[in-house]
Amino acid sequence: MKTSRLFIGIIIGISLALSSCASTPDPEITDSTTPREIIQYAQTSYDKGKTQKALEYYDILIKRFGTNTALYVEAKYEIGHIQMKEKYYSKARVNLQEVVDIYSGARNGSIPGAFYILAKNDLEKCEGKKDAPRLTFWDKLIGR
Repeated sequence: MKTSRLFIGIIIGISLALSSCASTPDPEITDSTTPREIIQYAQTSYDKGKTQKALEYYDILIKRFGTNTALYVEAKYEIGHIQMKEKYYSKARVNLQEVVDIYSGARNGSIPGAFYILAKNDLEKCEGKKDAPRLTFWDKLIGR
């Protein structure tokens, strides 16, 4: 009898602990959401390990504000940087090279220079590297 109460108590405790760890929902993008807010949402998502959600936010930024070259370059750099960190080097090279190419055709000072330097540095890090093999759920489950 005491062991069943203890078991039920442990189950309830674990359930409460897991429910309190539930993440908050991702912020909604509305018509009034500013570019800086979208960038912040993307960065926060990536910091929380939500890589795909971060990339989605940067895609939204490009779709909504892509005619602004500075925002476009920032989003493309961030996408490429995330892809590099996640070892998707082939995709990263495409996005980072696009950033570098945009600077070659831009008027001096028309877009912030920091992303040019960052993109060049990340391109060097990608050089000669192949994409990491992707494990399926089953590969991970059996410990490959």
